[in-house]
Amino acid sequence: MPHFLLFPDYELFLKYNQSTETVEELTETYKDGLQFEVEPYYRNDGNGWRFDEEYIKKVETEFDKLVDTYNLLPQRDTLFLLALISYNKIIALNDTIEQTYLHTKRSKELAQLIRALKGSKVSTHNSVSIKTLTESVILTDQKLVTWINSLIMDAIKENQMPFDIMGFQGKSLQSDEVLQSIAKQRLPKFKFQPMLVEFCSSLYPFLVQETDIKPDENTMFSDNMLNFYFELLVMLDMIDKEKIGSDHKDYMRSVLVNYMKKPSS
Repeated sequence: MPHFLLFPDYELFLKYNQSTETVEELTETYKDGLQFEVEPYYRNDGNGWRFDEEYIKKVETEFDKLVDTYNLLPQRDTLFLLALISYNKIIALNDTIEQTYLHTKRSKELAQLIRALKGSKVSTHNSVSIKTLTESVILTDQKLVTWINSLIMDAIKENQMPFDIMGFQGKSLQSDEVLQSIAKQRLPKFKFQPMLVEFCSSLYPFLVQETDIKPDENTMFSDNMLNFYFELLVMLDMIDKEKIGSDHKDYMRSVLVNYMKKPSS
């Protein structure tokens, strides 16, 4: 099956997730099971894009072992659905940040290149360097350099920049002020730990109210809860187990408690 097939307790589910549908409507709509798709498992196998059935089965098997270890079997499908919904949101946010980074980096480099071309006259001292994984080539012939420079500058002047490079921003590259601003912009930084905290926080109310791995009074986390978080994050490829040198529960406690103590900006 190219998706996760779940049979959650919709009354319990709606306590921890907003929906415009009622328990009765959800039950009727998904009486044959809720088919949930996870974007990262949508892959090109050479014959087109499709969901990776083998990997989905692997994740399901690992999750079944996880809920069995922590005695969460009665809440299995509801908890799994909440986790997958949160995971999809985190992945979507991560994709947005990644695309923003790539676009910013591309526009910054292009603006720096255009400013360099506009700010210097082509002479025998001009050159173009091309570097591959195995070799480097430096073009110093004036006619070759002039030709390559003119291809770029003419494309800018005629607003012929490929859309997948600059989108609707291509025409603005004719402005010196815009070029200067783009060339000086900072690249966005990806903050990894807040993503982990956001994911864990989304499941926290459910784990506290509905399971036996809830923390004792006057504590934020039980050891079982922290270990569960860690193993779930590993299962979803959100953290690399091999790169964590400390005790698993101590690592999770450090991530969650330290970040929660930071003032919101």
